[in-house]
Amino acid sequence: MAYTTTATRSTTVTATETRVRAVLRQVNVDLLAAVASGLVSRDRSDGWYDDLVFMLKADALKHFEIRVKDNGKLLAAWRYEVSNDGSLTLADRGGGLSFYGFSPTSTVSLTIQ
Repeated sequence: MAYTTTATRSTTVTATETRVRAVLRQVNVDLLAAVASGLVSRDRSDGWYDDLVFMLKADALKHFEIRVKDNGKLLAAWRYEVSNDGSLTLADRGGGLSFYGFSPTSTVSLTIQ
């Protein structure tokens, strides 16, 4: 007679504010690049950053995107995935985000899931 056993292992990662802020450091640089280009205000950028910190600490965030639109047309989007350990990954990253090639009428937004 053969016996089979299975086991399930689960872990919980507690996201401290210090850890979350360290993970979001590059995202903040990207948000500030949008501010420097004039496409979003500093107050709005700071509010987005604070919202991301809150949601990561609460383990309530799967992914988010920084999007650039002009007249309702999506011009660019950068998607950040939140890993099980609370770290972030961004596909197709070749360095910091650049917002300088967009029209002054473009808008930057943050979408969250």
